[in-house]
Amino acid sequence: MQYEHGQASEQGASIVRRNLNIELFKSINVHLPAIKEQQKIGDFFSKLDRQIELQSQRIDLLKQRKHGFLQQMFV
Repeated sequence: MQYEHGQASEQGASIVRRNLNIELFKSINVHLPAIKEQQKIGDFFSKLDRQIELQSQRIDLLKQRKHGFLQQMFV
C-alpha cells in the first residue's frame, strides 16, 4: 500500500510540473515582509537559537552533577 501511495504521489507531481508553465509561475505573487521586518525576525530566531543552546548546556551540566551525586551515593 505504501508503494502504491508513493508511486501515485510521484505521478501526481510529474503532472503538476508539466502543467506549470513559466509564465504562470512568474505571475504568482509572493508577499515578503520589509527588510527591517525580516531582520527583526532573523534577530528573534538568532536569540531563540542562543537561548536553546544555553539551556542545552545547562541540561548537560545538570546531568553531569546528577551523575556525580549518584557516584558519591554508591561509594
